[in-house]
Amino acid sequence: FDRRLEGIDKSWNIKKGRWTISFIGPFLICFNCRIEIVTYQETVNYLFSLLPVFQKEGKVALNYKLDKTLKLLDLLGNPQKGFKAIHIGGTNGKGTTSHLLASVLKESGYKVGLYTSPHLKSFTERIKIDAIEISEEAVVSFVQKYDTILKELKPSFFEMTVVMAFDYFKKEGVEVAVVEVCLLYTSDAADEEDS
Repeated sequence: FDRRLEGIDKSWNIKKGRWTISFIGPFLICFNCRIEIVTYQETVNYLFSLLPVFQKEGKVALNYKLDKTLKLLDLLGNPQKGFKAIHIGGTNGKGTTSHLLASVLKESGYKVGLYTSPHLKSFTERIKIDAIEISEEAVVSFVQKYDTILKELKPSFFEMTVVMAFDYFKKEGVEVAVVEVCLLYTSDAADEEDS
């Protein structure tokens, strides 16, 4: 748009294909727009703002069913069926146990995926292959590719990250994945694994 937004005091619309962009005073409202996510930080911020997160919303963000996870996995071609998995559950020590087991498997010659949560500093800590974190580019690419599906299904942040991990593990040829599971309830997104 060539037009400057400063000083606009009337409402007007621009229709361009499927997009409708409305300017109401100094505010921009975009209907049916696909927001282009370019950077890793924009992607992570987008995920935290778009998806229900337990730390932000409490129990409302928890999904006690596997329906959204199963639907996401199905839409992605069931990547969880492309590798063997070991689930680590319990109250304390899941992260440590998961990392130790992944290290032993790697030293034994396996290509090993590791999924843990939460992360301490960077989102990429959650998903690793052979102790190397998923690249920021892979995170951005996943979200850009499946943005429409994520908006439609509105999975929890946890459900989305688990599906992202399984998709990444399958694409990268992981032989075995060590997956930390939650025990807040009997089934969680990470537990949807044929193991």
